[in-house]
Amino acid sequence: MNQDRFIIAKKIKEFNLEVLDILINFPKKYQEYRNNLVNDSLDLLETIYYANYSEKGERLLIQKKALAKIEIIRYYIDFAYNKSIITKKTSASLFMKLNDINKSLNAWIKSDLEKA
Repeated sequence: MNQDRFIIAKKIKEFNLEVLDILINFPKKYQEYRNNLVNDSLDLLETIYYANYSEKGERLLIQKKALAKIEIIRYYIDFAYNKSIITKKTSASLFMKLNDINKSLNAWIKSDLEKA
C-alpha cells in the first residue's frame, strides 16, 4: 500500500473518532441523521481501502465515489450545526479535517492521472 494512501486512511480514522465523540449530543429525533453520519464516515474509510486495492481504471470511479461521500458527510455536519447539535468550533474542526482528507484524495487522483 502506498504511503500516501496510508495517510488518507489515517486522516479518515482520526476524523471518524471525532465524529463518534460528537454523536453523544445528537437528539433522538435526529437519530437517522446520526446513523447516516456514522455509516457514511465509516463507508468513506472502506471506500478508500477498496480504491487502494483496485486496478487503476476502476480506481478513479471509486475515488470519485469517496469525493461524493465527503460531500454527503459535509451535509450532515452542516445539518448538525444548523440544528445547534454541535458548536461552531466543532463544526469548523470537522470541516477542516474533511477539507484535508479531500485535498489528499484529490492529490492521489491527480497522481494516478499523471501516471496514466
